[in-house]
Amino acid sequence: MRCLLAATGCVAFALSVGLSGAFADEMDTLVKRLGHPLAAARQAAAEAIEDAGPGGRSAVVPLLRALKDDSADVRRAAIRTLGAVGIAPAQADDMVAALRDPDWMVRDQAAKVLAAAGITSDATAQAIVALLKDGDWRVRRAAAFALSGARPANESVFAAMIEALSERLLNDDQWQIRSAAAFGLGRHGPAARGAVTALFDALRYDEPLVAEAAVEAIGLVGPMALGEIAAALEESFPTVRLGAARVAGTLGPEAGMAARPLGKALQDRSVQLRRSAALSLGAIGPAAASALPLLIANLKDREWSVRWASARALGRLGGAAAAAVPALSEALQDSDSRVCEAVAFALEGIGEAAQGSAPALAAAVSGQFPAVCRIIDTTETTRESGMDTGWTIRWAAARALGAIGGAPDLTTPALTRALDDPVWQVRGVAALSLGRIQTEAAIGPLVKALTDESSPVRKAAATSLGDMGATSVGALSMLANVLNDPDRAVGDAAREAQLRIRRAAGLSD
Repeated sequence: MRCLLAATGCVAFALSVGLSGAFADEMDTLVKRLGHPLAAARQAAAEAIEDAGPGGRSAVVPLLRALKDDSADVRRAAIRTLGAVGIAPAQADDMVAALRDPDWMVRDQAAKVLAAAGITSDATAQAIVALLKDGDWRVRRAAAFALSGARPANESVFAAMIEALSERLLNDDQWQIRSAAAFGLGRHGPAARGAVTALFDALRYDEPLVAEAAVEAIGLVGPMALGEIAAALEESFPTVRLGAARVAGTLGPEAGMAARPLGKALQDRSVQLRRSAALSLGAIGPAAASALPLLIANLKDREWSVRWASARALGRLGGAAAAAVPALSEALQDSDSRVCEAVAFALEGIGEAAQGSAPALAAAVSGQFPAVCRIIDTTETTRESGMDTGWTIRWAAARALGAIGGAPDLTTPALTRALDDPVWQVRGVAALSLGRIQTEAAIGPLVKALTDESSPVRKAAATSLGDMGATSVGALSMLANVLNDPDRAVGDAAREAQLRIRRAAGLSD
């Protein structure tokens, strides 16, 4: 709780929410203190009302009057409290003047309160729109933010507001206002459909932060902008193409019509655009299958980040990327470990259609590619985690083997060897993958793994034995030995595994 600063000193003030009458009396006292001769007392009163949150609604009108106080500290406290208490849309008109307050903190907070209030008054919206051309750029910025939550009842007033924000986006001489205008437009989502052309135009010459806000805004406008996105991907301006590629990724599967121009962008001279296009194609998913040949070709791009993004995209295409399996299998020997990991995850994402990659994944699990998959940018963090030793490649490949299934004569021995890997994460995921493959040859190695020094590995082994059902009935006695494992999670997993095996084998619980 804050304190009320009276002439005689600091008096603690506590709100008793259980006593509505006392609460009202205390609120009345605070409201009266907003008119105290001492600015410090007025400030303390406003701050104490803030502690009441929405319970201080009865003080909104006096707080609005406090926005005209001579003291900037009082005005700051009043506007913060209005933000905590909240105002009704009908009260927004009384706050417009605060957007021109000489104190920047008051202006910024007023913009936030107005945006949250949801302005519905045509007159209030028009008054704020007029401030978009104020001589002080800081006032224009606050006005743009305030309009982000305005939805005047009159559609023509709303359209004029969108037009005014679009004009500031393109013509203001301060990038801060252009960025705020883009933000305001984006907050209106599909209702700001008429601003899409202006938002794309803002990508041509603008500051990076403005372009960032414009890209986000276009994405918020949503699928209604798909035609412009596809056209922008053919633009001559690299920044426009890049922005369009990024926006398409935010829309996901809804941006399927942009798959072809995104595929073309995979051949662009810009590394950033090739990478963004690949990631966006992955976000679109199977609907982007038309770009499959180009994504496969980019697995050999000269830039590692493009190869990495292309592999990620192929994985998100799922079974539709089955034709990429041979190229992905070859890419498991990339020079960069980050690409190798992405390739393994891609094969996991493709699933059963990637069974042809089993030999390459088995070799990767066994660490048979010693001259490749090295971390290029070794840092202190990668050294501390041991990532520079390549264990994450073995871990990702072991996961993928469990996901793709098939070729048990090849995959089971590789995963069994991985149960002796020096890194427990690799042993653990190998145990889980053996449970997914479910071959009788895996039972012995999994039983042995019940005594692993790492409890997550023991738990994984127990879980996999349970997954194998009646096939692992011979492991019941060994599972009984770990019911009282020092790690309770291991004992619980063993108990659950026993139950599943007994039920699958038709034995009594």
